[in-house]
Amino acid sequence: LAGTITSNVGVSAGGILTVSSGGILSGAIDAGTTDFGTINVLVGGTADDDFVSSGGVFNDAGVVRSNLNIQAGGVANIQSGGVISGQAYPDSAGYGAALAGGTLNISTGGSAMYLGVSSGGALNLLSGGSAQRITVSSGGVANIRGTVTNNQGILSGGLEIISSGGFASGLTGSGTGL
Repeated sequence: LAGTITSNVGVSAGGILTVSSGGILSGAIDAGTTDFGTINVLVGGTADDDFVSSGGVFNDAGVVRSNLNIQAGGVANIQSGGVISGQAYPDSAGYGAALAGGTLNISTGGSAMYLGVSSGGALNLLSGGSAQRITVSSGGVANIRGTVTNNQGILSGGLEIISSGGFASGLTGSGTGL
């Protein structure tokens, strides 16, 4: 994909959709892309409103603007240079990724913001990766080996594990709320 898709795309199991530089994979909430196969967003590519279903894999080296929903059995990988900005438009309300039973891996050089981790969801922030504005609710787990820079909330029943090399910080009033 080097052009623009605006809504209602399905990637079946075994299928591959690649968003090249300049390509935009977009859609309204509930009318975006459903992924049972593999989606690759390359450097210079843009995506939003993607639902990663069971068996689906979403690989991002470009920009996810908003509304990446990772369901149980789905996996998203934010690679070096990849970003979840959490904002479809400048100054818009933040909503980056929701982990409802799925897994989000943020690798070295990847970054993400506006993340919600709920029951069965797992955020793995690897060494060299960065994140901010994270909420971990009941049944969700955040494994931190990289850097969380600000604004995270660990709600009742949520779990955050900061391993060797991991760092969670924030300005006064914008650090970690328990």
